[in-house]
Amino acid sequence: MVRYLLITLSFLLFGSIGAAAQGTLQGKVTEKESGLGAIGATVLVKRGGVQITGGVTDFDGNYSIPNLDPGTYDVEVTYVGFASKRTEGVVIYVNRIVKLDVSLSPDSEVLTEFEVVGYKVPLIEVDNTTGGKTVTAEEIANLPGKSIGNIISTVAGVASVDGSVNVKGSRSNATDYYVDGIRVSGSLPPQSEYEQIQVLTGGISAQYGDVTGGIISIITKGPQKNYSGSLDVETTSLFDNYNYNLAAASIAGPIIKKNDRSILGFRISGQYRYEDDNNPPQGVYYKAKDNVIADIEANPVDYVGGILRPTANFMTDEDVEALDYNPNSEIEDMFYTAKLDWQISKAVDVTASGSFRKNKNRFLPDSGNAGNSRWILFNSHNNPYSDFQNYRANFRLRHRLGQSDYTSAGEEGNQSVVQNITYILQGGFERSNSFTYDSRHEDRLFDYGYVGQFDYSFDNAIGLPFDREDPTTYPYFFEHRGFSQTLTGYTPGGLNPVLENYNADVPEGSIESAYLIRNGFQSNTLTEIFNGLHTNAGAVYNNYSKTESDRITAQANVSLEIVPKKNTSNRHNIKFGAMYEQRVSRSWAMNPVRLWQIAEQQVNRNIIGVDTSMIVGDTIIEQTGELIPIYDKATVDLLGNSFYRKVREAFGIPLNEFVNVHGISPDQLSIDMFSSSELTTEGILSYRGYSYDGQKKNTTFDDFFTNTDEDGLRTFDVPAFTPNYFGFYVEDKFNIDDIYFSFGLRMDRYDANTKVAKDLYVLEDVYSAADYHAQFGGSAPSTVGDDAKVYVTNLEQPQVVAYRNGDSWFTSGGTESTGPQIFGGQTVQPMYVNPDVNINSVDFDPSSSFVDYVPQVNFSPRLAFSFAISDVANFYAHYDVMVQRPASNSLFTPLDYYLFYEGGTVKNNPNLRPERTIDYEIGFQQKLNDRSSIKLSAYYKELRDMIQSRLLTQVAVLGQYTTYDNLDFGTTKGFTFYYDLRRTKNLQMQLSYTLQFADGTGSDANSTRGLAFRGVQRSLYPLNFDERHRFGLNLDYSYGEGKKYNGPTLFGRDIFANAGVNVQMNAVSGRPYTKKLQPTQFGGDFTLGSINGARKPWTFQLDSRLMKNFSIERENGSSLNFQVYLRVSNILNRENVLDVFPATGVAGDDGYLVSANGQSALAAIGSDPTLSEESYISAYNWLMLNPDFFTQPRRFYLGTVFSF
Repeated sequence: MVRYLLITLSFLLFGSIGAAAQGTLQGKVTEKESGLGAIGATVLVKRGGVQITGGVTDFDGNYSIPNLDPGTYDVEVTYVGFASKRTEGVVIYVNRIVKLDVSLSPDSEVLTEFEVVGYKVPLIEVDNTTGGKTVTAEEIANLPGKSIGNIISTVAGVASVDGSVNVKGSRSNATDYYVDGIRVSGSLPPQSEYEQIQVLTGGISAQYGDVTGGIISIITKGPQKNYSGSLDVETTSLFDNYNYNLAAASIAGPIIKKNDRSILGFRISGQYRYEDDNNPPQGVYYKAKDNVIADIEANPVDYVGGILRPTANFMTDEDVEALDYNPNSEIEDMFYTAKLDWQISKAVDVTASGSFRKNKNRFLPDSGNAGNSRWILFNSHNNPYSDFQNYRANFRLRHRLGQSDYTSAGEEGNQSVVQNITYILQGGFERSNSFTYDSRHEDRLFDYGYVGQFDYSFDNAIGLPFDREDPTTYPYFFEHRGFSQTLTGYTPGGLNPVLENYNADVPEGSIESAYLIRNGFQSNTLTEIFNGLHTNAGAVYNNYSKTESDRITAQANVSLEIVPKKNTSNRHNIKFGAMYEQRVSRSWAMNPVRLWQIAEQQVNRNIIGVDTSMIVGDTIIEQTGELIPIYDKATVDLLGNSFYRKVREAFGIPLNEFVNVHGISPDQLSIDMFSSSELTTEGILSYRGYSYDGQKKNTTFDDFFTNTDEDGLRTFDVPAFTPNYFGFYVEDKFNIDDIYFSFGLRMDRYDANTKVAKDLYVLEDVYSAADYHAQFGGSAPSTVGDDAKVYVTNLEQPQVVAYRNGDSWFTSGGTESTGPQIFGGQTVQPMYVNPDVNINSVDFDPSSSFVDYVPQVNFSPRLAFSFAISDVANFYAHYDVMVQRPASNSLFTPLDYYLFYEGGTVKNNPNLRPERTIDYEIGFQQKLNDRSSIKLSAYYKELRDMIQSRLLTQVAVLGQYTTYDNLDFGTTKGFTFYYDLRRTKNLQMQLSYTLQFADGTGSDANSTRGLAFRGVQRSLYPLNFDERHRFGLNLDYSYGEGKKYNGPTLFGRDIFANAGVNVQMNAVSGRPYTKKLQPTQFGGDFTLGSINGARKPWTFQLDSRLMKNFSIERENGSSLNFQVYLRVSNILNRENVLDVFPATGVAGDDGYLVSANGQSALAAIGSDPTLSEESYISAYNWLMLNPDFFTQPRRFYLGTVFSF
């Protein structure tokens, strides 16, 4: 036994991340007549006819079979002299002990090979100390919805809206998803592949780490003993314009069988889904009629009263159509899975699985501050695409080293204290790729901003001499002073024909500024309608981006049972394990329209004027008749620039000749012609894990400041984001008679694996108080620490103005104060150690400003117990401490630091600490009768160190900026009620209710940004996702067949045999919002009352699924099954409100047009003869009436399932 333990520990040392998704089957086998324990009875566990594992009962008849994958099993018990017994449909849950006691009858009483009984899931789970719910494959198949949000929406304590899941008041990014025991991201398997879903809302096992909300664990289906398959086809095309179509198929069976036992089995599945609109509106989208769009595309602008205006400024309601779908928003999705199970021996099995998903989504560009999209009116046919691919491969090795086996069953002393040792090694790799692009130009980046060929001449510029007062040095009245660029012609390029039409009326020979659209330049006053209400025709989606995210996971888990010799029913189920996760995140994004502007700025930048030492000709001045010299071009070698040189190399043009970049075809230009600095400093490019020109590249933080290319130019290589995580846990689950305990301890170690700034207020190295006074004399006040930073009057004759120790400011005399009080409006001047070097300097040393992120190590205890008050009631409680890596706003690259003083005023903080929650819950379960039970619980959760924005002032150079820190705090108090009615005649029902008060200082990392001037928030207010009341109901009413049928008959036929209906209801009180006093365009100003002091309306969702099953029995005993069903979502077609305008509290009117400001704006438009007040009101309403403020409308899904 010691040898086995050493082996498992050695595996554990090399293990790494996740949680082994396993359950345990325990029970007692007795002789029916005597009630004595059956010693040495064989217990076999089978799944799909395939033997998985088994065990033997001990001296008291007890058995324990741990480490079973969650799912549905058949359990067979055999014992000499007694009839064998098979219990079918035993459900095993994740990290739970399932009790199954078996009573055996003598051989003489049972004539069949097996006595077969059905398993009844206990109404009271005596060992369960967790909050949440487990949903089986059968239940999932009958639900009205297919999405994960629909499936879990009736779980008490879970709030699910539009795919966002909040568990007991936690933020949506605090919930983790697991598939077959491995944490995943990116995508979840199709619903048809779910064997079981477990939702954990509290009492989370120590196996799970790096999470502060809930766990959603999905177990997928596996191979079968015999061949089986299914085909599911579903459509909405008969009922609506959304054209939803889905087809899913699967096949499973044995590859190698031996003695009627599957040794190697497989399962393959695939799903294809296509929709014309995957987010249909409750209301309508307004889109210009096709003929109107065609007219506006042909003539996008026109003169009105001598002023050029967008033609669309004069549209009326007659020019648009109201659509009950989102046009040109199709989505195509394919998902394939495969799984192999290999039973190497009775003790060793291997599972390998993989999946591939490909998604192509055409979407409506972001709406901006209105909520609705400014793009849809004229440009829906130009909607961009987002492509997504996800690959996933998992591997698991399970070895059962020691089972409860007794060579001499009648000898009590032969029992081992340590039993059922199992180790499980798992590994996973997941990669997600995405691409976003304009549908017409894809990755042809120079096409985005191109409207045609502009011809220019580069002429000599003649003028009065520069500082030529001595006529002996330059005797002429005029001088060749430089060079001028003149437009000589324009030819449309055909790549963006609508944009080219903006220039259609420009007369030939016009000056450059007469062209409204030029390569890389657009006039916003004409390409937008009414100052940005809508985007004018011909718009190009100005974004091309790609991402790649890898997740490498490994984990090792060991479990064993310690069984006291004198009381074998009181077992210690001990688990321990380690987990490791490495993530690699890369991205590359560009706004390519301005590439042409940058190219024009750079292409001739090396020509800086005339070289008066080189005369290349002469010219006669008409006014004076003078013959003056013409000089050659003066050129320089531009350090850090390459575009001017590479373009000339490509076309064989000398460095001292001008190049007309607008005469070059887009396909003749490429990103790598630029240097990195020519693009990154222009604000059009961001990247990490790729080179600046989009090639995947592995580098380090310091490489950004040192790497150069073959020409000696800095490449500014930005490393991928590569955080890693390690966790270790130990857990003991045991019982003392009827009291079950679970004690666990988890260690989490998170390393952002990057470098962070030493100081948030200034990047460069600043004198400390000790160093400053050691060099310049004097001494710091006693109240100021030696490490405090020194601020001075100026660098030339420095005098100390202030000291800063972290966030604390001190006057030069040592009195603690604030930055604004010390400096007033004066310049904030740190005393730099090296004033001549900053982060943009070539000789900048990153070690002077940056240090490695300090890995964060946290220990989290998990305690729980369950006490059986009686055979029909039990009490449970748990206490959990959980931590999670920073879930947002922690990515800040060396490029971001390099542009620190030039970029935006909101900056992430890579030095954030993990977030933390402390969760308490007590609960009570009561069996009401043999078919129903209730479960009540009360919980309290503290959310600590949550991420929130903060404003830093007195920042060198910038003055101030917003960053993020672990500032937020919150509490959640709640009560849940759950009623479970097992099938009684035809009816089965689950009812849940949650009362919750979720309050905090911030709902997400940016929720208090507008309040940053008030300082750090300390007041608690309702969180954005707080739902005071949530009711959930799932009702299933179905009929059996044959003798079990109790429904109506028609002409002697059981018309409803094997038919049923499932109804799901959710009623939720309105979420909070902050009321505003004064309406603005699509928003409001000046808070009225308290933050989140108002409530949105209640929502009520009712869905159903009606089905009818048919079965054809075959000669070999198998059957062909056929099901027809109809799913209906939002049966009542309710306009459930998800969002409202803050000044009015309603979803259909922001109140702006009738407000004083709105009336003033209308008056100004009405007084302008070149504008139309009626058109403005229509255009405003088209944008304001936002369907996304509501849930989806009623939808009908007709489907059929064939299986064998």
